[in-house]
Amino acid sequence: QIINTDTKKVNAVAVVQELKENKQDFEWYPTSKETIEVLYNDIDRTLDTHSKNFSMLDVGAGNGKVLEEIAHLSKETKWHNASLRKAYAIEKSSILIQQMDKDIFVLGTEFDEQTFIDKKVNIVYSNPPYSEFEKWAERLIKEANCKVLYLLIPQRWENSHKIKQALAYREKEAMVIQEYDFTNSEDRKARAKVNLVKIVMEEFRTKKSDPFAKWFNDTFQFKAEKPKNKFEEKIEQREKIKELVTGGNLIKTLVELYNKDMSNLIQSYAKIAEIDTSILNELNIDIVTLTENARLKIENKKNLYWQELFDNLDKITSRLTHDIRRKMLSELTEHTNIDFTEKNIYAVLIWVLKNANNYFDEQLIKVYKKLTSSDNVKFYKSNEKIINDSWRFLQKVEEQKLKYTLDYRIIQHLGSPFNYRGNELNETSLFFFEDIFTIANNLGFTVENTLKSTIWETGKKYNFYLKSGELFMELKIFKNGNAHLKLNQKFMKAFNIEASRLLGWVKKPKEFEDETGIKADEYFKTNHKVTDVKLLMS
Repeated sequence: QIINTDTKKVNAVAVVQELKENKQDFEWYPTSKETIEVLYNDIDRTLDTHSKNFSMLDVGAGNGKVLEEIAHLSKETKWHNASLRKAYAIEKSSILIQQMDKDIFVLGTEFDEQTFIDKKVNIVYSNPPYSEFEKWAERLIKEANCKVLYLLIPQRWENSHKIKQALAYREKEAMVIQEYDFTNSEDRKARAKVNLVKIVMEEFRTKKSDPFAKWFNDTFQFKAEKPKNKFEEKIEQREKIKELVTGGNLIKTLVELYNKDMSNLIQSYAKIAEIDTSILNELNIDIVTLTENARLKIENKKNLYWQELFDNLDKITSRLTHDIRRKMLSELTEHTNIDFTEKNIYAVLIWVLKNANNYFDEQLIKVYKKLTSSDNVKFYKSNEKIINDSWRFLQKVEEQKLKYTLDYRIIQHLGSPFNYRGNELNETSLFFFEDIFTIANNLGFTVENTLKSTIWETGKKYNFYLKSGELFMELKIFKNGNAHLKLNQKFMKAFNIEASRLLGWVKKPKEFEDETGIKADEYFKTNHKVTDVKLLMS
């Protein structure tokens, strides 16, 4: 099967030169298009790609070329109506991490600092540094928690005693599916002759091939009963961590505490292993439940520290609307099986940085559309001729792709805006106004949020101010649930300009001025952006 793999191209020669200049050339030989095509077709033949969470981890991923090409091909060919859903990478070079697509999640950096037994994916692929291929292959064969493992390694692997022992350890066989020579490589030439090796590990949840169970059984030779996991214990641990983190370098302190906790955990299980087997049997301590308990303890420990780190990302989360904040934190906490090291933390923060700026733009559009109604808009000059009042408004806007600006006077229906007391906003209404304040803050209009302290009466006017003292919003809420907002006109000007730009309605300030008669230079591209990872934790 011949597949076109012309996706985003990177000048590998220039990248290699940059890596050398920055002492980050860790034997990076990009996987060729030919090999990626062979890999893709073999995955398609081997695995059930109907899975909604189809996932792949590239160990030593470089600039993410393999993951990006596989994702592109799976989407282009509709891989049994599915595609690569989750792409993960482990990569040491910060330069190459920066070049990765934003959809690739970096699980770690230094190979020797990673554990693979708890990283569950469908596919693990690795094109390792050839001076260390034997070490990488041995560990991945022993620890990879996947259905299929692919290794692009030198042909002499067949003579490696360590690799043979690793295969015997997992009771697996290796099969060569392609022989390749870098002599004519399109990215970086070398005289290396390599094999694309395939190792099927489909029953990765069974006792024999589950890498975590094998690691646990080899490390702790005993039987034990799973202790009960208490929710209160987790709360106490988080409170203890918060007490210990009292300023200074947050990341360094958290990593030190994590390493200490993990060391104590491993030592505890080592001590249990020293107990006489007959005593363990009398106590009905079972090896299977103990194995699962250790797995859970390790996962919870990582989750505990990653959650503490995420709680300190207020430079980002304070600028997100409620829905988008939940979405981002959900994506972050989904990946808390990453090893908690300083380098991994900064790799994750790079991912946060890439996606946070997208979230800032996404939420502005979402709030803008939430305020869009026939009472609140003024259409662009170019749209005025096609307005037909006999159509439903929202249907007309979407189908005709009409362009408009919002008036600074807004009417919004809140349904039942108050809680059971009748003088406080309910959560839905509170979040609605706070989201407007968040958008304003991101556009440079910092609002004093006094919503929660306000005692509400229907029909009464309430004023909300910017920290500068300037009036930001006049608000009245009526018995029928309608809210009448009169917003700061400078804010609404910035809001309209940025929404028009992000929706693709205008590309230059002059286009906005031609359509609306309003000059846009002052507020064009003013939505908040974070550009430096260090600023996230400062």
